[in-house]
Amino acid sequence: GRRVVYRGDVGTIRYAGPVPPAPGLWYGVEWDNAARGKHDGTQGGVKYFECQHPTAGSFVRQTAAGLSLGTSFIEALVRKYWIDETGQLVGSIPAWAHENPILRPILDGLARPPAKGTAPGPTSRNLRLGDTALPIEVRGWAQAQTRMAHIDQLADISVANTQVASLDHPELIRTLCPLVDELNLSNNLLTNWAEVTELLAAVPQLCTLRLNGNRLEPRSFVSASLASAATTQLRSLSLNHTDLQWAD
Repeated sequence: GRRVVYRGDVGTIRYAGPVPPAPGLWYGVEWDNAARGKHDGTQGGVKYFECQHPTAGSFVRQTAAGLSLGTSFIEALVRKYWIDETGQLVGSIPAWAHENPILRPILDGLARPPAKGTAPGPTSRNLRLGDTALPIEVRGWAQAQTRMAHIDQLADISVANTQVASLDHPELIRTLCPLVDELNLSNNLLTNWAEVTELLAAVPQLCTLRLNGNRLEPRSFVSASLASAATTQLRSLSLNHTDLQWAD
């Protein structure tokens, strides 16, 4: 099932459709935190979906404000490396990106035109350190962001904790990340092992891949992904808190 974030809680969609007599369409969600739910997927005597815990399930309107089904890896890259603190494009974005049929609508949708009299962005910023929430202050942030906008020159990329739900367009990922050898995708909404396999094929120079905190399915793809990794440079694969067991 697809992963979802709602009011800060993360869960897996187990059902999508009507829940009579309530109007509209709903998602039946199995929450990672069982205390967030209300039932086991049963409503009005009807079993809509299964839950591992008897109180892990609840229904959320598909149109609920604040409901997020995540974003793509490419959009997360754009948000982090090409959009500045004021919501404007960093000046060092390659010209070809504006003409790319995949990147152009993302750029147009995310970037805001500069407002008249807009003050310069901050010169420092608090960043996450690794997978943790420990903030570190970076001075000269504007200059650093300009350098980081050259994604194709980066060896270490992190889009942890950005609600990445898909790794689509592997060929564009190859173009954007030709030198990356360490990639942190921890604590996102990834579920598809097949996409991980495609990522490894698209970025064969990758040495370290962190997938901590993602619930990846189907588990039969684990062996396929590892087999794919055997043909690449991958030497470190982190899968902490992914709900996988050694038997998988």
